[in-house]
Amino acid sequence: MITVPDPVRIELERLDGRWRQLPLDQALRAVPAVRALVQALADEVAAARGMPSAPVPDLGPAVALDQLRVMAFDAVQAGLGHRSPNDWPTCAAPSPDARSRSLEAASARKGMPPAQVSGRHTSCLGEPELS
Repeated sequence: MITVPDPVRIELERLDGRWRQLPLDQALRAVPAVRALVQALADEVAAARGMPSAPVPDLGPAVALDQLRVMAFDAVQAGLGHRSPNDWPTCAAPSPDARSRSLEAASARKGMPPAQVSGRHTSCLGEPELS
């Protein structure tokens, strides 16, 4: 039986719990970032299997995290699970400048100086999390 590594499983469970608590307007704003991550994983899985990339269907916010869970499983099954979570695609695959701006925005929202959130990134749901 193939399972996802514990850090991936734990993060998926955390995201799933958070996703279910999001008000609809916030979930709708987060869907494009989650879909971008799902598509990035799908593209990597296709490449690892020597297959052409195909678009992942947009099934709406109710199943976005289910699609992410499936793609994480497929990535592990395709042999991509041995990589560090830091090497996996991020929600929007931000550039270093965008990531810096995200850190600054996250620290401003939390009322912390940017130095206190170094080593963190913004999750698909717009919240700072450990990287």
